[in-house]
Amino acid sequence: MKPQKKTWDEEMTELFCEFRPGPPTNTNINTLVANSEKQPRLFRLWDISQKFLFLVNNMLLASSQQSGSSEQLMAVVPNLSLNPTNQPIFMGLSDNTHTLNCVLAGKGQPKLQLVERNIMDLYRANEEFKSFTFYSKTHGSDETCSFESAAFPGWFLSTWDEPNRPLDLSRGGTHCITSFYFERKDSV
Repeated sequence: MKPQKKTWDEEMTELFCEFRPGPPTNTNINTLVANSEKQPRLFRLWDISQKFLFLVNNMLLASSQQSGSSEQLMAVVPNLSLNPTNQPIFMGLSDNTHTLNCVLAGKGQPKLQLVERNIMDLYRANEEFKSFTFYSKTHGSDETCSFESAAFPGWFLSTWDEPNRPLDLSRGGTHCITSFYFERKDSV
């Protein structure tokens, strides 16, 4: 019998518990080493129009699944310096070398960037880093989730109706998609 899939909120509750600071439950050296080497959770994400994320020229594009193309898994760790009830997370590439960041664009609107920054360095620094943080939650149904920029409230990770466009930020609307399906992956 296949286990029931967890909601995003259930996945995040587990993640925050796993990364919660505190003394290890067993003081032997193996436990201490295991606790110091926490790794991001990996997720496969795709929008509700069945567009998956692919890394192309250092940009995350949303496109339909193509044979021969490998989709990009996203690494997720909690941001423990912000209120955990909002499920603040850092998101980046599965190799931990690049992280999503929200900045103001030339037109004064928020823009999503993929910057060279190790996701675990952000976690270990224990600072707010709101431009790198997304508030996450189950959204629309138990099978979907959304990601709101902590630096720009009301702006969400989004894709567009058209394929092959970069992952971006939007306030939603008729041509933007802000709900994502997810599947946890144990390793790359």
